[in-house]
Amino acid sequence: MKIVYLLNCCFAVVTNRFIPCKKELNGYVVKSLIPLIFFLFCLISCSKADKANDVRKLNATGLGYIQLRPNQYFIYKDSATGRQDSVIVTESSLTTESYTENNSNGSYSGTREVFSLTLTRKGAGGDSIWLKGQARGEAYLNRTMLEDISGTLIFLYPALCLCTDIYELSFFSVEGKTYSNVVVLEDAISFGYFKTFYWAPSVGVIKMIVRTANGVGGINTIWSYSLVRNN
Repeated sequence: MKIVYLLNCCFAVVTNRFIPCKKELNGYVVKSLIPLIFFLFCLISCSKADKANDVRKLNATGLGYIQLRPNQYFIYKDSATGRQDSVIVTESSLTTESYTENNSNGSYSGTREVFSLTLTRKGAGGDSIWLKGQARGEAYLNRTMLEDISGTLIFLYPALCLCTDIYELSFFSVEGKTYSNVVVLEDAISFGYFKTFYWAPSVGVIKMIVRTANGVGGINTIWSYSLVRNN
């Protein structure tokens, strides 16, 4: 009887309605509900605290594709000129930032991870940006999405997306070397060019194909950068 009465009163707390119970048990129920109410209060408070302290993290596996070592160098073969381009990692940083998002339930302020990557091409005529992008942690999505400075998606992990052709290859060879678990993102439109990226874990871009429709008669001009070596 006491258990039934407690269940009825718990239901009453949730629904704001009381089911008639025996008066002689009132004192017992009030005393018994105090720990329950205290527990629920602590549970709600802890949940709010956890939400406030929550950090939206990037997908760790995806981060492994793009988080390169600062000052790491790469030598790419330019198919258009036949020359070898030297590219240096000038920025590879993982930080956090505060942000606020609004939805139908109101606004929410929190903290998220931010990863920044810059690859700089070294040349006799001066340095130039070869690739620059950022990835930010997202609420409810455990993924790593790298966008370049024009806002174009150039990497995504897990390699699933309805907006463009993104997939993963078990093996892919470039300049005589075979890489595993290669993420391919096709035809990213960036600064008037269509770019296809091949990313390998712990290495970064192993191949980039560039295509433009600005050739004579609308014929596409295609060239590529293939990784020859890196340290």
